[in-house]
Amino acid sequence: MMNDTSVTLSTIKLVQLGFNSGEYRYIRCLLLLIPKIRILHINEQLLLNIKDQLLSDHQLRQSRCNKVKQLTMFRHDQNDVINNVNIDKIKVIFPNAIIIKEEKSRNT
Repeated sequence: MMNDTSVTLSTIKLVQLGFNSGEYRYIRCLLLLIPKIRILHINEQLLLNIKDQLLSDHQLRQSRCNKVKQLTMFRHDQNDVINNVNIDKIKVIFPNAIIIKEEKSRNT
């Protein structure tokens, strides 16, 4: 099913990826299943882990990332300090998105 592009989740417009790590190939497949994604909430650590692969994946950037209108990068608390997010690189991946950075408590 990972290579089956005939299956889509065409009514979903918001996706939240709240985990810290994951294999890029699975995240890629998930995003390819959602052709109308407009809002993406993603854990900042996960985005840092996959950003280089996203930068080199022209098909995914063209077909999905370009459609994202709002990208919210979040982290769970101040102990997860991540200051090296290069917004310019993120903007290359998601060129049409408003980029928001958020901090969430572990309870939410």
